[in-house]
Amino acid sequence: MFKKYFKEYKLIYPVCIFISSFVLYILTMPRTVFWGDSGELITAAYTLGIAHPTGYPLYIFLGKIFSLLPFGTIAFRLNMMSGFFGAMSAMMLYLTAYRLTKNKITGILSAALLSATPLFWEQSTLAEVYTLHIFLMLLGFYMLLRWSEDHKIKWLYLFALVYGLSFTNHLTSLVLLPAYAYLILLRTDNSSFRFNRIKIRTWIICILIFLLALTPYLYFPIRSSMDPVLDWGNTEHMGNFIMHITGERYQGQYAIAPDFKNGIIKLGSYLFSQYHILLAFLAVGLLTLNIKKDYKIALGLIAFFIIIFNLMYSIPDIGHYYLPLFVIISFLTGFGIDWILCFTRRFKPYAVGFVIIAIIISSFSMNTYLDKHDDYSARDYAISVFDRLDRNSVLLTNKDENSVLWYFQFAEDMRKDVIVIPLVCIVYDYCVTQAFMQNYIVADSTFTPVGSLEIMPYIEDIKEKAVPRKTYYTDIFNYPDRDNPDTWKIKEVR
Repeated sequence: MFKKYFKEYKLIYPVCIFISSFVLYILTMPRTVFWGDSGELITAAYTLGIAHPTGYPLYIFLGKIFSLLPFGTIAFRLNMMSGFFGAMSAMMLYLTAYRLTKNKITGILSAALLSATPLFWEQSTLAEVYTLHIFLMLLGFYMLLRWSEDHKIKWLYLFALVYGLSFTNHLTSLVLLPAYAYLILLRTDNSSFRFNRIKIRTWIICILIFLLALTPYLYFPIRSSMDPVLDWGNTEHMGNFIMHITGERYQGQYAIAPDFKNGIIKLGSYLFSQYHILLAFLAVGLLTLNIKKDYKIALGLIAFFIIIFNLMYSIPDIGHYYLPLFVIISFLTGFGIDWILCFTRRFKPYAVGFVIIAIIISSFSMNTYLDKHDDYSARDYAISVFDRLDRNSVLLTNKDENSVLWYFQFAEDMRKDVIVIPLVCIVYDYCVTQAFMQNYIVADSTFTPVGSLEIMPYIEDIKEKAVPRKTYYTDIFNYPDRDNPDTWKIKEVR
């Protein structure tokens, strides 16, 4: 029965893609928490708290489920969640590519390319929101492909649900709207555009489903009123709630008149670092792509608006926001490689296998940092810092290290007597954290934002409010080097 089902629906290929990708990610992911935002997101999921803007409620809910797995550390379980959705994304890219081209080889190659793209591979091994974002993007696009083929209303309803949920994971789903709107509203017919006829009743139901899918955001004010361990933004108040879910704090990093020339050069350099010589096959794919014009336009709209948005958004980790573009590049490159392999004729199956193995090996050999299975630097850092603190101390941290420390405090029950306060919450006068709300050091205080060069007087102010606790701070102007314990310094405020 299962054999017939697999054969009829051609599921053997996507299932094999999922399993092979998932195994690859599990073998190379860290067994504990890693640097960056991972510790904060794991802590928020495990304790059902509220993460930094925009909060990521869908990720929090799913992360809580994965945190209940009966093996590994809590961090490893959440790392597995990223690997799971990374593998699901590879599988969905196969299904989408096959739906677009009716070609299994293009689908397999596209999925292999996405799985082995260094940034996507890395994000599939760390507790982060991006692989879930890519999975929801591909799932939504696939639903629209099915609807455009048979015009069954169920696909539109499912798309509305998936697209709404994608907003509760990452707001950059908004960038996909022009492409989705085009597929829903328009179609090409004899080189002219025509509107798709959709009943008003269908529109109303889709809007209601979309709004229903946004309801996970209601978790924020409800949970914030309970004063959870991690309570970014104090979202029980309406103004804070709106500011949090819209990411208002980051809107100042959006440039109205960016340096496009410089941005394009950086993008080209970044793409080369990810794909290297494979960009030649991308060019072949662009020149030989043979799919419906509607789908070409939709893919073009996604790529165009992602590039424009990212060129105008100035943040250090902007590379993560190019992941949807990498999906399209992987598809086009896979199509280009398949077109070239057509000339190998009867040796094509062997050539495909060789190409996939070569892609994975070359990606790993040029990016050995992808193997993090024995990287315990974040754990060692937390132990080193906590071992040097007196009981009931206050520790002021410089951004990312607080994420690691929070994880070990509230997920692994390490040194919960210490209060860890990230200085970013003070400098930007934004977040009210567990340290402020529940340990009564500076509760109900208001702060004036200060520049980094003026931070020392402010630390002394915290010291006064924290009496009789001893107050320490990590190196204010330098991030700890995860491979160099000599940089793991803390100082006491005297």
